[in-house]
Amino acid sequence: MNPDTSQPVPPQPPISISVPPIPSEPAPVPETPKTPRPSPLSKIKSFFANIKIKKGGESPVSPTTKMSIKRLVILLTAIFFVIIMVAVAFKLLMNKPAVVAPTPTPTPTATPEILVPSAYANDEDVLAIEAALDYLEGELKIVSLRDDELAIPLLDWEVSFEE
Repeated sequence: MNPDTSQPVPPQPPISISVPPIPSEPAPVPETPKTPRPSPLSKIKSFFANIKIKKGGESPVSPTTKMSIKRLVILLTAIFFVIIMVAVAFKLLMNKPAVVAPTPTPTPTATPEILVPSAYANDEDVLAIEAALDYLEGELKIVSLRDDELAIPLLDWEVSFEE
């Protein structure tokens, strides 16, 4: 259906496209001779070679060009030193010691007393273990572990291995 007229659209004939055959080998590309590119160093050498003064005393470079080159060199040197001074100033300003504010000393507080005993505080087994522990501590306080009768034996340090 045609949206504008509400009439059916007549069928279109099929479109045929002819594709040329693909060659099995690609066409050779002609090689272009490579010319060597001048290096940046050779460009600089040729620039300064043109600045040299001829034997006649005349320079091939005009005096205004020489002045602009001198100004450019002076400007670049000044920018370099300004960058170095800014870096040094930035480094000095960033190395200021940090101001440490004194912290107040915490005051210790006493632990509150336990008002509610544990559920095991009145247990028979726990009380028996506590009594046995108190008995062993009392025995350890009575026992003297120092025995004055024991002494280090005297050793004969003059030992010889000759026969």
